[in-house]
Amino acid sequence: MTRTLVISLLLLLTSYSTAQAGTKSQAAREAAEYLLQRFGKEVGEQSVETLTTKVSNYAAKYGDEAVDAIRKAGPRAFTLLDDAGDNAPDVLRLINRYGNDGVWVASRPNNLAIFVKHGDQAAEAMIKHPGVAAPVIEKFGQPAISAIQAVSTQNARRIAMMADDGSLAAAGKADEMLGVIGKYGDKAADFIYKHKGALAVTAVAAAFLADPQPFIDGTTDLAGIVVEPVNQAASEVGKGIAEGTNWTTVIVSVAVMGVTLLVLCIWRPWRSKRAEGAVGLP
Repeated sequence: MTRTLVISLLLLLTSYSTAQAGTKSQAAREAAEYLLQRFGKEVGEQSVETLTTKVSNYAAKYGDEAVDAIRKAGPRAFTLLDDAGDNAPDVLRLINRYGNDGVWVASRPNNLAIFVKHGDQAAEAMIKHPGVAAPVIEKFGQPAISAIQAVSTQNARRIAMMADDGSLAAAGKADEMLGVIGKYGDKAADFIYKHKGALAVTAVAAAFLADPQPFIDGTTDLAGIVVEPVNQAASEVGKGIAEGTNWTTVIVSVAVMGVTLLVLCIWRPWRSKRAEGAVGLP
């Protein structure tokens, strides 16, 4: 009885495997036929049989997702997967989720590396602002992704410019500034870009970041914050001078200077008169 059961299970598994293989083979052939029909020039002289075998090999290596990606990206998918190496599963995910936009990201090694590190949000930011988002994300990571996704093309370019010229990080608060942009969007990006000079001052940046909305909405003037740190700094400097001064030394020095000036005032006229008298002698 047991032997009969084992044989039955083996036959069932064999039948299932054969059916699965047949299904996969059929999917590969259909993909090959689609490639010839849709991407004839790119496929070149390859036949249906040749392409079926090729698609089957990629499916065996990467799973059924490879067939879907090949149908979406065409013959270019073979090259992208080969070039990606260990990142091939990420390329498949890009293509299957974003189509031609995913192909664009996967075809650029730097963009692909950013996607591998930061995930789908990074891909979406790079797709939304091609050529602008990647350098900012590379420099500032997740905060840049949130900011880039929240703004228009114009402000994405502004963020990239501030990242490039150093003004975004001038006060050491780049992540926080990007966080504000990610929360408030274009209005925050406009404000930060227009006031980037003032916000380069650490104290001003801190005051803004403590409660950015009134500044962004225009109910609080940033110029009023600029004066305060200056006055405070001057006060601190004066206080430091007063506390650090040895007043005994100062008084003695002033006394010595006074005596010296008095002696000079008396000695010079006396010397001048003596010189005149010497000239008048026979």
